[in-house]
Amino acid sequence: MASDVQAAITSLDFHIFDSINNGTGEERAKAVLTVRLVIYRLVSSFLQDSEKVAVQLLKADTTAQSEIQILKFIQHIMDDYGVVFIEGSLNPNALNSNKDFQLSHEFGLWLMKNLVQLAGEPDCESLHAACQRMLSSFLSLARAHHLPLFSLLIGEVTSAIADLIQISEQVPPVGEVQKLKRFRNSIATEAEFSTCVPEASGSSAPGHSTDITVKSLQHCELLQSVLTQLCGQFAFELVHFSTNKLSAVWSLLCAQVELGELPLKKVSLDVIALLLQHGSLPPLPLQHYLLSCLLASFDLSCELNHRLEPQWATAFDVSLAEVFNMLCNSIDTAQLEHSFLSSLFSELQSRIAQQKFWMCDTASLYNALYQLVVTLYRYRLAKLFPCYTTKRNLINKVLVSRVGTTRQHQVQDCLVESICAELLAREVVTVHPPLEGTEVVDQNRNREKEEVNKRHPEKRRKLLAKSAEEEYNSSEDQEKENNSNLFDLVQGRLKKLMDDLHFTLEQKEQSISVEVIEGMCVLLETLMVCAATCATTVPNKLWLSNTSIVDLGRLLTLLVHHAAVGGDTANVYSLIIRGVGALLYITDLLEFDAEFLTSLACIASLPWIANDSSWVDLKLMNSQEMIATSAKIRPYLDATVQSDCLLVLSLLPGGVAPGWKTHCLRLALNDKSAAVRSVVSRALLNIVCNQSCTSHLLVTDLLRSQMEDESKEVQLALARTMGLLGCVLSRCAKLSRPAVVKFDSLLCFQLDITCDKCENSLDRHAANEHVKLSLSLFDLFFPLSACPEAEVRKAFVKYLSRVFAHVRLTLAESKKCMDVCLTLIQDPEKAVRVECSKVMAFLPLCGESALCRYDTEREILQQLNRLYKDADKKHLQSTVVCTMGSLGKLATEKSLLQVTLGLLESILLGDTQVEAAAQLQMREVAKGQKVIMIKLFSKLKRDTCLFLCDLMHAEATAAATPLMMLEKVQAVFGYKSLQVFLTENCEYLLPVLMRKASPTAAVILKEVANKLLTSRKHLIISNFKYIFSYLIISCNKSELENALRFAQNESQVSLGSLVRLDYQRMHNNLLLYISTHYKRVFEGLELLAEKDLAYAGPRDFSSEANMASFLQPRLLGILAFFDAELLTNSKDLQEKILTLKSLTAIMKLMGLKHITPVRMKVMATLRIALQYKQDDFPLLSCKAWLQFVHSVDMCALGPMLGQIVVILLPLLEQQAKEVAEIFDFLIVQHQKELAEHFHDLYFIPDIPELANVQTVLKQHTEDFWKNADFATLVQRCLRGVSHENVDVRIHALTRLRALLQANQTNFHEMVRGNEAVDVVISQLVSGLLTGCRESSSKARGLVGECLGVLGAIDPGRLDLMTNNPKEETRFHVSIDDDNFAVDLVNELARAFLAASDTRGQACSSYAIQETLLLYGIKDTEDTSLPGGKLWNRFPEYVQEILSPLVYSKYIKTASTSSSAAIKRPIYRSRKGNTFNDWVYNWASCMIPQVKDKKAHTLFEACERIFKYDLQMCLYLLPYILHYVVLDCSEETTREVVDEVLAVLKHTEKSNGREQHDSSDFRHLSTQTLYSILDHLAKWSRLRLASQSQQRHTAGKKSKAQPNPRADPAFKTISQFLAEIPQDVLSLSSFNCQAYTRSLMHFEAYIKDKQENIQDHLSFLQKIYVALDDSDSVAGVMAIIQGEPPVDVQILAQETVGQLHDTSTACYERAIQQQPYEISHHQAKLRSLLKLNQPQSALLYVTGLLTQRPEWKRGLHEYQVESAWKLASWDSLESLLPAADNAKSHGWSLGIGRILLAARHSNESEVSHQLALLRNEQMGPLSAASMEGGSYQRGYEYIVRLHMLNELEQAVRALLRTDTTAVRSSQLSADLSAVTNQWQARLQLTQASFRTREPILNLHRTILQLAEDHFRSDVVKDELGKTWLRSAKVARKDGHLQAAYSSLLNASEFQHLHVCKERAKWHWQKGEQEEAIMTLKKTLLQLKPQLSQASEKRLYARVLLLQGKP
Repeated sequence: MASDVQAAITSLDFHIFDSINNGTGEERAKAVLTVRLVIYRLVSSFLQDSEKVAVQLLKADTTAQSEIQILKFIQHIMDDYGVVFIEGSLNPNALNSNKDFQLSHEFGLWLMKNLVQLAGEPDCESLHAACQRMLSSFLSLARAHHLPLFSLLIGEVTSAIADLIQISEQVPPVGEVQKLKRFRNSIATEAEFSTCVPEASGSSAPGHSTDITVKSLQHCELLQSVLTQLCGQFAFELVHFSTNKLSAVWSLLCAQVELGELPLKKVSLDVIALLLQHGSLPPLPLQHYLLSCLLASFDLSCELNHRLEPQWATAFDVSLAEVFNMLCNSIDTAQLEHSFLSSLFSELQSRIAQQKFWMCDTASLYNALYQLVVTLYRYRLAKLFPCYTTKRNLINKVLVSRVGTTRQHQVQDCLVESICAELLAREVVTVHPPLEGTEVVDQNRNREKEEVNKRHPEKRRKLLAKSAEEEYNSSEDQEKENNSNLFDLVQGRLKKLMDDLHFTLEQKEQSISVEVIEGMCVLLETLMVCAATCATTVPNKLWLSNTSIVDLGRLLTLLVHHAAVGGDTANVYSLIIRGVGALLYITDLLEFDAEFLTSLACIASLPWIANDSSWVDLKLMNSQEMIATSAKIRPYLDATVQSDCLLVLSLLPGGVAPGWKTHCLRLALNDKSAAVRSVVSRALLNIVCNQSCTSHLLVTDLLRSQMEDESKEVQLALARTMGLLGCVLSRCAKLSRPAVVKFDSLLCFQLDITCDKCENSLDRHAANEHVKLSLSLFDLFFPLSACPEAEVRKAFVKYLSRVFAHVRLTLAESKKCMDVCLTLIQDPEKAVRVECSKVMAFLPLCGESALCRYDTEREILQQLNRLYKDADKKHLQSTVVCTMGSLGKLATEKSLLQVTLGLLESILLGDTQVEAAAQLQMREVAKGQKVIMIKLFSKLKRDTCLFLCDLMHAEATAAATPLMMLEKVQAVFGYKSLQVFLTENCEYLLPVLMRKASPTAAVILKEVANKLLTSRKHLIISNFKYIFSYLIISCNKSELENALRFAQNESQVSLGSLVRLDYQRMHNNLLLYISTHYKRVFEGLELLAEKDLAYAGPRDFSSEANMASFLQPRLLGILAFFDAELLTNSKDLQEKILTLKSLTAIMKLMGLKHITPVRMKVMATLRIALQYKQDDFPLLSCKAWLQFVHSVDMCALGPMLGQIVVILLPLLEQQAKEVAEIFDFLIVQHQKELAEHFHDLYFIPDIPELANVQTVLKQHTEDFWKNADFATLVQRCLRGVSHENVDVRIHALTRLRALLQANQTNFHEMVRGNEAVDVVISQLVSGLLTGCRESSSKARGLVGECLGVLGAIDPGRLDLMTNNPKEETRFHVSIDDDNFAVDLVNELARAFLAASDTRGQACSSYAIQETLLLYGIKDTEDTSLPGGKLWNRFPEYVQEILSPLVYSKYIKTASTSSSAAIKRPIYRSRKGNTFNDWVYNWASCMIPQVKDKKAHTLFEACERIFKYDLQMCLYLLPYILHYVVLDCSEETTREVVDEVLAVLKHTEKSNGREQHDSSDFRHLSTQTLYSILDHLAKWSRLRLASQSQQRHTAGKKSKAQPNPRADPAFKTISQFLAEIPQDVLSLSSFNCQAYTRSLMHFEAYIKDKQENIQDHLSFLQKIYVALDDSDSVAGVMAIIQGEPPVDVQILAQETVGQLHDTSTACYERAIQQQPYEISHHQAKLRSLLKLNQPQSALLYVTGLLTQRPEWKRGLHEYQVESAWKLASWDSLESLLPAADNAKSHGWSLGIGRILLAARHSNESEVSHQLALLRNEQMGPLSAASMEGGSYQRGYEYIVRLHMLNELEQAVRALLRTDTTAVRSSQLSADLSAVTNQWQARLQLTQASFRTREPILNLHRTILQLAEDHFRSDVVKDELGKTWLRSAKVARKDGHLQAAYSSLLNASEFQHLHVCKERAKWHWQKGEQEEAIMTLKKTLLQLKPQLSQASEKRLYARVLLLQGKP
């Protein structure tokens, strides 16, 4: 038979296999079919009949070899030529053919059927392994090459298992055999091999092959095992790719575990474990089935272990244990259902109670079950089902009872979890619904609850509460029954075990139970771990009483003596040491007395006591007995026990026998056992860590003697010691307990030395700042680096990193360490090399200085590069690359480049392995440097591109072309494509290629140009500015000539033409290097000058003056280029540093003459540099500024002095010395020239570095600030407030605020002292109102604060005709007017000076340049020319700005956005959602529509500045719109009208109570439109007047004169104005508080539209009420025809003060008529609040919101206002939650938040809310300030700022008082000062009820807040006064009802003046008799009390009042 097999195999032509791999499709298909036929013949002839094979296997061995030979042959083909079995596996496209797929499927089924049949044949056991392997290989092929086929085959396997389970459950009739009808195929004969695919369908027909016969149950289970194992081998694929089959697989596996025999159970359990390992879980119903199967298997194991063969029982238990372990993992990842967990826990508790856990003979199963219990404990199941605690307590009770018996390990974990859970009170009893599978609730009880719920829904909550309480009580009672206090239970068990041991010892029994001693240790360890875990949360817990500690010490000593004479000495003594170790685990938490610790030391010292009689400082008790015990015990102690003793000794506190411990270490050094000797170094570290002071000599002495020990264990321990020694000696280490305790070793041994400074590898440099260890301490360890054992060398390198964290190295020491590391880098062992590559990065961090660090990094990199080039092995190159990467993560900027270039070279030139490693390390470097890859390249791109060019030029080959290299670089650094990479980096690549000037460079250049789809000529021309500058600075003369010639040849353009194509940028790029290559730059400039045909100046550039003259015309362009370099984000920091240095050099070169005219531009450039704070940038900035002040004429520096100082102030923090040098130059050295400007330098800080500066300033300014009057000081501050620079304005406003606050008395005198207010005050108010339009929010906030400090001065006291006296002169009819040109240039000059960045300055420069050109303005000698005349009209400082711009060449870049794409109207759209954006975009959209050529040119030139200067935009906007309306089409005009109406309609919708936050710009936008419309209206009037004048002048010359109104321009503008409805204008003006304007438009509307005024009287009355014009209101009421509407009546009554009548009658009527109109309710609430009835208002609004909760938003503000007026703080807190404090949404809400913050003494929140609320008031003020009469219009908001200031001052006083010791007296003084100031400020306000009542209301609220803080009579007295003032104000203003309400409140404080005020109230009301009677009563009350002057004065006044007629 063997010969037949051999013949069949050899008949196969083995060349056919070449066709399989390399042939064409047809050849390969033929070869595959041939090999399949051979396999078919072999299998069908020799293996198909399994019974025959079994018979053959029983014969001679030679016969058996034939079957095995066939299987090996098929396996060989399967391994090497898989395509035979999986057709198309080498050609995926072939599988698209359905026929090919079916052929493979059929053949696979046929093969699997035969293999399964053989593997399941019991008598063919010798073939089982081979068949199983072949089945696995075949399925692996299918999985790898065709997942659909694999899915079909694995599905067939699972179906076969299911069929076999059914077969096993059936009992066949006698004579019948069962058949497995699976793996069916169409291959029955050899002829069918090529036609086995049916033509009719795509699936195989019922097969012709025979089915597998199942002969017996044993045969069936064997088949099941084969197929189940096959499923297990592909468990991962089943889980992740065949999820649809998982449910069936789980069901089958559980069935086999339940029904199968033990071998099948084991195989099924193995597969279950694999599925769980891969993350699969059975569906929920199957989870409980699985649980029952597993628990049944465990029960079976417990019952049958003693009956089964040991190997079978162990194997089954191991499989079951693995499943339980996987279940633990699933619990940890929270994948199992809660009901499953609860069932599992209940079942485990039941088996523990039945003691089944201890029936396990296999340790792995026992451990797995315990770990499962511990995992469930940690899962905190108490939150999932109520019975958990009870069941856990039952388990604990059993576990505690088992302690002291057999099998007690693993108990500690459960006990620790339970005790900690109890003590930390983590378990909270909660009511949860019953979980599935846990408990069944009584059905009757459920039905009863449901009935109650239906009948009485209101009882449902009570019933639930009662149910919860019953369940809780039931659980609690059951808990008490089970003794839930586990801690007491453990302590009780420990005491019992100790008592049992005492009893045994007292009886002097020879044998003692080791289990009892072990139990005592188990409980001790449990308590100690609990103590450590709960140390912080239960600090006062008594874990062991003093009595217990004493008993324990005595017991341990007795046990030691007994061990010496009893049996099992070694075990007993090791358990005693275990107990000692448990106690030492918490020596820092438990206080042990010295005697007890000494006894522990004696016990641990027994191995050495007998050998040394000195005992050093160890005080032995019963010394003779201890010596005898030691002598008896020592022979029984092995090395492990001695090692344990030594470590226990080392962990004793430092004061316990330190000399003896050291002595024991010396003894252990000579021990024969390497295990003992290896522990010495660890014990030494523990001793050093525990002692406060240790001699370094002692440590090194002990360790040096160990260095000669050649034992591997000792050397490994020494390596670890080396690392930890630095941590210990530097006092950075501590003994720490582990996060997770393991009880498999002594507890104290888990104490480990940790060092925070070594843990985080990236923070090693921070650790180095705190250590000063010398490397010499570690010299003795360095021989370990040469140890023959690789493991020792690896450990040495690993712990060397810890040494580096604690040493400071000189350069020589760094070199020494580097040599050691470089040797290890080349180690033959990979693990050593890898570890060394990680560690070496920390070596440079140990350098004693930055220079040392850099030198070390440089030396390491040089050596690594040398190693890389010399390496002949790939693995060494990979190690070097990894080391470079590690260095790069922590490298400095200087070394980072070398690392990057080294890695880049490996990527480009290394083999595949090295390249992959280098790419990975490059990413790690970027990650370590905290940048993305493309940013890393950007930081180093200049040098990197140089390196790339050199490498491409030198290494380019056919295999690695330049473009291939660049593609790798592009991919590594994350560029999107090579084109993008080349486009962005051509400026760095091309110059280097040009310098090469070689044929290779030409080839590279050509390839780059082709890749960029351009020509070489274009490439060179577009980048020649970079090429030229690079060549100039890097080439000598001959190289330069050669390179320039090469450039000309490649571009076919002459040098002169190349230069002139971009002449300015040639200069720019060249001058960028003037700081580093001064001489060569000069030479390059000479070359440029030669090619400049227009230059007529001197060509001798040896003189710097000539060079400066040559550069002067291009200076502005150079500065603009430098701006771009500093602002471009893609430029790295070094490039920016180079730019700043070169700027400094240019300033020095150009000198005073050329820098002074452009000083503002230079200063703006220097300001850019201030934003960079890295490295030396601040220092370089200081040097640049110093050069700047040296380069500007002193006369020009004077006006700039304040601005320069303000700009440099932030640099004082970093560079105080350098900034002081600049200030010293300006102020000290040039005080004579600049003294007149010193008064503006009041903000210079008083610091030591500026002592000289302050001295000079005091000499010149101290007298001024001391002696100047208040008005002069204010005027001085106003100069700063109007400064162009915002920083100066901010400092000036800060100074002004402080000045006004400190001089309130002087200020009040100036306001009240004369009938006409001082002009300074008017100027101050005007200046601050103008400042309301500040673009800076900080400056705008300071303006608001200053206005608040000023107070709400009565507008009648101020002479404020207009905010700007020149307003009238700024109006111009046309842009052709010379006055317009002058004003425009002045405005542009202001914008230039005010520009906060260089972009804004450049835009203003361009606008000025174009304006000067357009109007022909220039400085000429002939002043008669128009341009010269205009020039002379400008101030000198403006002329200085204009001079360089007359000849400048600014070019406007193309705009990136199109106005046509902007959606109209723009207002509130995406392009107009802020005021600035709306104005800018609207103006930009209108400019293209201007048809007038001159106007279009002018506006287009100014357009760019609009974005940076809003004031400029607002100035030109009326003119732009004017020209648009004049010249454009109807469509364009319609767009403008729509835009205007969009703004007006939005404002029209607002209401009077609506608040405006800081983002609401409706006021500003509306006022902008008013200004525009006013401009057009004024132009119309002037145009009409002009036309009429012309007609009049013409006289009688022409009889037919045209009508002036027929003028086209006038007509066009008039028609446009008519398009804007006057009623809309009136309403929007009213809503913007522009009441006068509203009245004007209303009158125009009535006049133009001929409207019936009766229809509009309601609105007219609103206007008059708003204007506070009571006479007009009465007039409106008089002309109303018929019954006045309710709203008109309400307004009339409110005007005359009849608020009570309004609130009770009119509002009730209005509400009845319109009950769903919220505005009526809001008006009624306002009325109640004006009547000082906040309590009524609060009750009303609260009740209203109960009925109408949807009105919450509209009424919330009234609730809040009522609450804070009542001082109801609790209500206020509920209405204003802290989460809503982010931003204010209204005046009253903001006041409420401030008061709440003040009540809680939260000063930061007070400041935050004040700023928010103040900022909200600035919006409307900004709008009001845009027109004349703005003070009156914005007076309401100025009053609010007044109130905010008083609130702020009062709150600050309260907060200050709150922190002082003497509170009452301090409060009185502060309150007195505050209230006096209130009264003085109140007198300045407008004497109206509307103005003063809100102020007085706020005063009262503040006083109530103060009263809540401190009870005081002063507060009550002031409260009475405020009520009295309110009554007086209301009475005088005619609000008698409000006055009466205030009088009632004032009478509560028993103030004497109340009676007088009440008499006045009666008199004004017309009740003269009541008034006289009141006065008489007052006189009677006062007469007996005339003791004080104030009372006498009051008496006299009452007498006078009584005497009045």
